[in-house]
Amino acid sequence: MDESMQDAVSVNDVLSRALVFCQDEEYRNGFTKGFYIGLIQLGLEELAFDTFYQWITDDIELTNTDFSTSLQIEMPCNIFNPREIYLFNGDCDKPIGQVKVYWKRQFNNGKGGVNYTASRMDSNSGQSDPYMPPAFIGSNLYYANIYNGTMMFSRNCGTFQWLRIVGNGAGTPIGDQPVIPRFFRTALTHYIAEAYFRTKMVNDRAYSVDQQLYYNLLYNEKNGSWHKAEKRVKKLSTWKKDTIGEVAPLWAGGGSYFRGGW
Repeated sequence: MDESMQDAVSVNDVLSRALVFCQDEEYRNGFTKGFYIGLIQLGLEELAFDTFYQWITDDIELTNTDFSTSLQIEMPCNIFNPREIYLFNGDCDKPIGQVKVYWKRQFNNGKGGVNYTASRMDSNSGQSDPYMPPAFIGSNLYYANIYNGTMMFSRNCGTFQWLRIVGNGAGTPIGDQPVIPRFFRTALTHYIAEAYFRTKMVNDRAYSVDQQLYYNLLYNEKNGSWHKAEKRVKKLSTWKKDTIGEVAPLWAGGGSYFRGGW
């Protein structure tokens, strides 16, 4: 979500609040700063899966890979829900000859290469699809599928120099500095405090009172900070959702070839 990235807060801003709750401002209670930053990353990842708040564009250069023969590439580690996939030549900042790649249900090119299996085959295969017109599923259609984190592409995709994937991100990759949207600050602060006291509670049940306090502040169904964060994301994305709803019927062309995969 582009809006969230324009209004971010720092890691130290979140930590300065959370560490007061944990009474560990000097990192003397057995946990390092890295431990707390790791909790921020985990919290952002959970929020990403729950809200789809983050959009990522990842351009992958294919020229120096075996993509032209294998027709496979590993999914980027920080994208869990690809929305748009394109192939093009030229440079990533000046695309030439862009084509859109569609999802093909059950497409599987095995260990890589032009041969594949699928319930519906294209017109260049031994068994053509009796339901789809050959002109529609011929060489001008580019498609792919994902199995176990590997993207598999149709035979006509191998001549391109660049692959662009636009999709939802899973927060911040481990090891990178987290980018924290402002409307996640309170939820992450409570998330850190709850995790801290839950960890301390393993050796001392006296911490269960504090753990329960922050658990309620975080997950209370009426006014928990986690639910508030989710609601704020949904409000910010209303315009995008409405636009998609209006465009989808036009994009489908009155048919349903791509809505459910083919």
